[in-house]
Amino acid sequence: GYKVKTFSNSPEALEHVAVHIPDLVLLDLGLPDMDGFEIFEKLSSEKSTASIPVIMFTAHGRDREIAKAKKLGLKDYIVKPFIPGNLLSTIRKVLGQ
Repeated sequence: GYKVKTFSNSPEALEHVAVHIPDLVLLDLGLPDMDGFEIFEKLSSEKSTASIPVIMFTAHGRDREIAKAKKLGLKDYIVKPFIPGNLLSTIRKVLGQ
């Protein structure tokens, strides 16, 4: 029941998010042009997008990355492979549903 939008590059995603202000952002850490932490920091630094909850959804599950995500204030960190029901329950929790 969620409307999902995907992007092929970070600048396109950042531009779309700034204009359309989604309820939630799922970010991958290992992106080709900008890592997920850089995107999160850009979103967090803008007044219009700073309050959007962000979940890191990535194959990178090292302790240092998870610790960095918590320190930066991401709402959650899900490591792939994942159980679809767990992803949905995390999304519902973050959205307060």
